[in-house]
Amino acid sequence: MVHPTYARLKKTQLKKVQDLEKELGDVYLLVVEKTPAIATLSKEHLAKVQKLEKEIGVILIAYK
Repeated sequence: MVHPTYARLKKTQLKKVQDLEKELGDVYLLVVEKTPAIATLSKEHLAKVQKLEKEIGVILIAYK
């Protein structure tokens, strides 16, 4: 299984991303090397993910 990794940016590239985030307002950009494929979940699996989100207070994104 290949997991997406954060992109390795040069300082100038990172500054451009940060500048765009500031310009866009309440938007945060996640920078990854390879676009992850979003997983299709059954209703049962989605319910489990949502339950865990509530339990631990985070947002989970399911990908392959």
